[in-house]
Amino acid sequence: MNKRTYPNFPPDYVPNVVEIHDHLGLLVKIEAMQIVVENSRPAEYEPKLICWFFDGVDSINLAYVHSEHKVLINRISELHALNNLNQALGL
Repeated sequence: MNKRTYPNFPPDYVPNVVEIHDHLGLLVKIEAMQIVVENSRPAEYEPKLICWFFDGVDSINLAYVHSEHKVLINRISELHALNNLNQALGL
């Protein structure tokens, strides 16, 4: 089986839509740096996986994946818009 790899997003890339999913489904959807969907989980809930998708939810748009203890994919480390996304999320 061939493993696909994708390059980092360009530093000046600004996604129109960001979807953050866990293993249960959509957690947050951000459009134009504003939260438009926010799904809650129980207070004691700990996600096994967090995935960020930019402008679509297929493999080419997968931007970041974090498992319980490890970053698996990070294509956004140099992204200038990351600060704006973190502010939109309240991080």
